[in-house]
Amino acid sequence: MKMMQKSSLIKRVLIFNSIILGIAVLMAILQSVFFNWSLPFSVFSLYAFFGISSVVIVTGIELLFSVMPNNAGYGFLVGMFVKMGLFMMIFYSKMLDLKTILLLDKMFILIPLFVFLFLETLVVSNLLMQKTDKQ
Repeated sequence: MKMMQKSSLIKRVLIFNSIILGIAVLMAILQSVFFNWSLPFSVFSLYAFFGISSVVIVTGIELLFSVMPNNAGYGFLVGMFVKMGLFMMIFYSKMLDLKTILLLDKMFILIPLFVFLFLETLVVSNLLMQKTDKQ
């Protein structure tokens, strides 16, 4: 890998990871301050899980793209399946203990899921568009 490409890769990864972690902290603070959370786990653990998993997925996809650009989309799919599997094992098992879960509480779980999924999809689509622009 050329030095210019390596510095560009590091810069992209650092910028995206700082944006993700900033969004995770900001949304966790806003959601815990303005809404009553009644699930058996904290809002911070939920946002920490999605933030850290997004950082790991995007970093892995950036590295995979630098080595095998044709397989970046497959790497994204694998990352999503692993993230959802871990989410189910960590958080969903705790929710099964509850008899009733309010619709609003379900929405509070889906909000970070979709926000971070959207951000990860933006990164992967930009990478794949870069590949098509070079061809």
